[in-house]
Amino acid sequence: MKRTLEMNVFLTLRILVDFVKEQLKAVFEKLSLEQQKLENNLSEWNIKILDHSSEEKSNLLSELPMELETLECPYPDLKSSICNEFCNFTEKYQKKLQDFDLQLEDIYRNFQLSEEDHWVYQAVLDQYPGDLCGRRTLYLDMLQRYFPHKSRHDLVEHEKYCDQYHFARKQRRILIANWNKNRRDFIQKAVLTLAEACATHEMESTLAKDRKKQQELCADLKAKVLQWRAHQEEVARLEMEISARRRKKEEEKEKLWKKKELLQREEKKEKV
Repeated sequence: MKRTLEMNVFLTLRILVDFVKEQLKAVFEKLSLEQQKLENNLSEWNIKILDHSSEEKSNLLSELPMELETLECPYPDLKSSICNEFCNFTEKYQKKLQDFDLQLEDIYRNFQLSEEDHWVYQAVLDQYPGDLCGRRTLYLDMLQRYFPHKSRHDLVEHEKYCDQYHFARKQRRILIANWNKNRRDFIQKAVLTLAEACATHEMESTLAKDRKKQQELCADLKAKVLQWRAHQEEVARLEMEISARRRKKEEEKEKLWKKKELLQREEKKEKV
């Protein structure tokens, strides 16, 4: 009798393991396709960002993945906890992305040139290699020929806001890349947790374990989810620190650049 029960348990677990493997394989394939689609959609928010509504971006980010929504879990509280953690995790990145979008909109409003003139501005800058000596003075002189109705101060202001815009967009792309990676990691971890819960429940049901043991296992799985959340919060904090340091470094670089240009102008005036 005992041997027969052990054989039944073994066969049941083997079938369950094979089922979970097939399920996880299908889930990870869907995740890869979903991530690629999400990256393509998010990367298309360029200078036309004003044409996209906040609601559309919000829906894209807050949508609950089908992998989590359709997976079965014998512990409703556990699945609910995982879905809630995913929503909390997503909202934090959504808020950061919205902050970047607002920042880009504010910078864009300060542009001194129209969109058509900006293309001319960019084409002029592209004619001068980045390592060219006196590059900035040369392209500013050329820009004044193209835009005689604009003062040099206006062109310098446009240049400043363009630099700020490009830097903010670069940071935004980094945020999206980090969000996609962490989102994928979270979903994979959640899927494995749910699969573990299913396997545990099946094994415990087969061995006729009592209700108290099942509650303890459920609590342990919830603790794993909370631990994962703490890890994600730490990752998000480190990302913000890195972004702040990059911004500070960029500002210091800009100050040194402006100071150098000022000294060059003074030297030219003295020579004249």
